[in-house]
Amino acid sequence: MTQFFDSLTSMTPMELFAQALGIIAMALLIFSFQFKKNVGHFIMQALGCGLFCVHYLLLGLGGEATNWSGFMMDALSATRALILLGGERTNKLPFLIAQLAAAAAALTVTILVFKEVWWLALFPFAAQTANLLGTWTRHPRKMRWVQLGVVSPCWLAYNILITPMSIGGIICETFNMVSVVVYFIRMHFEKKRASGAETVC
Repeated sequence: MTQFFDSLTSMTPMELFAQALGIIAMALLIFSFQFKKNVGHFIMQALGCGLFCVHYLLLGLGGEATNWSGFMMDALSATRALILLGGERTNKLPFLIAQLAAAAAALTVTILVFKEVWWLALFPFAAQTANLLGTWTRHPRKMRWVQLGVVSPCWLAYNILITPMSIGGIICETFNMVSVVVYFIRMHFEKKRASGAETVC
């Protein structure tokens, strides 16, 4: 905890502004799940990911080459959210392959051009790849397992390890994991209640 507050006090005005943008981006992404229609959800997702892009970009401009893969992968996520506004016609294999290829290209650029530490850059890449494949299944339970087991842990590790750390990113992924766990607990008890009601009948 002391290290956390020390890191805050040592941040430049630009880095503090970047942290504020990250917290706003986190709020937008969390709020996006309150929309019942996909249009509102994907627009808020695009806005949240877009703000996270700026967040990572500003953190990267602080002089550390440890933020560029976050910028690149969130740029792809923002683009994907806008494309998904097209509905089911975007759920095609060429679309998935193109996104995976773009993620691989972004990873290569961050390592070779921006000189980001290769093993650190793998965290957002793994999260992006798993998220693409999970979303491709269109299966709510599988998507949540992917989120809990790969996507959020990878982003959480990245957000902690970069310099400076991403406060908004850490809170966002922690919330995502707790949300998925609560979902599975709620589904478990609803299934038990439904089973009990059938037995009584």
